[in-house]
Amino acid sequence: MYFLTIKARKESDSQYAIVLGGVMKKEDEKYEAFFTLIDKKKPRAKYGASEIKITSGDKETLQDQIKQLAEVFPPVKKDVNILDLTAFSGGGKHE
Repeated sequence: MYFLTIKARKESDSQYAIVLGGVMKKEDEKYEAFFTLIDKKKPRAKYGASEIKITSGDKETLQDQIKQLAEVFPPVKKDVNILDLTAFSGGGKHE
């Protein structure tokens, strides 16, 4: 069921890190990836998190964009599994 696993890095120059992600198929037949980012320098409970959404008509293009985004904002302590929710979001069969 996993779409992609983003490997954690112990060291990164980025102030932000991915902690959650997923992919859905929208009603207009486009794919949408969503990510939650945290600020590593501030406590999460006080400052919250940010969300990034990417929309594409092609799942392979979306996969490449996710990999590039993971290079910019890598997870820090543990790997992040990007869930493929297309089978549950109107995408029909699981691809």
